[in-house]
Amino acid sequence: MIKTIKFILNLLKYKKLDYLFLFFLFILLNFSGLVKPLIFITVIDKILPEKDIKKLIFLLFILIILEIIVNLISLASNYYYNYLSQKLKYDFKYKFINHILKLPLSFFDNTSSGEILNRIRDTDSILDIIDNLIFNFSLNLISFLIFFAFSLYINPTLSLISLIGVPLFFYFNLYMGEIKKRKSQELWIKNKNL
Repeated sequence: MIKTIKFILNLLKYKKLDYLFLFFLFILLNFSGLVKPLIFITVIDKILPEKDIKKLIFLLFILIILEIIVNLISLASNYYYNYLSQKLKYDFKYKFINHILKLPLSFFDNTSSGEILNRIRDTDSILDIIDNLIFNFSLNLISFLIFFAFSLYINPTLSLISLIGVPLFFYFNLYMGEIKKRKSQELWIKNKNL
């Protein structure tokens, strides 16, 4: 396990700035998504009761500009995420194939070609796990922290009450993860015997 984590970190260490830039784009995207509710609060609480059409048109113009900016940031972050994900997969497979090519001939004599091909095919599953672990988990954690901080700012009591659901969510995900793991192992054993 420690060896695997070191290998993954070794793959990532050359691209630290790329990952930081991706996280920056994602944080920017989250914060830009929080501006719209604040604008709607201002419209509903202040502008509509005063019937100030000029401010309403100005805020509508800001919303349109903000939506364009959010879409551009979303496009950039999705593109960059896919680029980094594919680059990680390429680097991993390149190192893996290089490792296989440098193995002694006795390894190929003692190991069936089906088993070697299975290991090569298993790299996609490993890469999907790495991709989900590194990118999706960390980006979702950042998103959760930003929105929770924003909800604390708006209504601390309601935020703390909603925080009760977080352990239930994690428990449900762990439970479903165990089911998925068991089904994956069963499928792997079934495919291994083919």
